[in-house]
Amino acid sequence: MVNVNMDAWNRLPANHRASIEAVAKKLEPEFWATSVKADTDSLARLKQGGMEVVDIPAPMMAEMRRRTANMVQDYIKRVPAAKGPIEAYLAEVKRS
Repeated sequence: MVNVNMDAWNRLPANHRASIEAVAKKLEPEFWATSVKADTDSLARLKQGGMEVVDIPAPMMAEMRRRTANMVQDYIKRVPAAKGPIEAYLAEVKRS
C-alpha cells in the first residue's frame, strides 16, 4: 500500500499520476504474493517458537463483529468518502 497526501498527489502532472497508477497496477500481484509469503513465514516462525494457532470459534467471531459493527458505521459518518471502499471490501470478503 502506498499512501500519498491528496494535495501532493493532485500537484503531480496527470501523466505522472497515470504512470504511477499503471506501475502500481502491474506490480500489485507481486506485492500481494510478497505479503502472503511474509505472513506464511511469520506464522511458521511463531509455531516453531511454540505458539499454538487456533481458529476463532464462529460464535465468538459473530459476537466480536456484533460488538464492533457500530464502529464501522461511526467511522463512515465521520469520513463519508470511506463508505465505498469499506463496502467494497466487506462485499469482497463476503461480509456485506
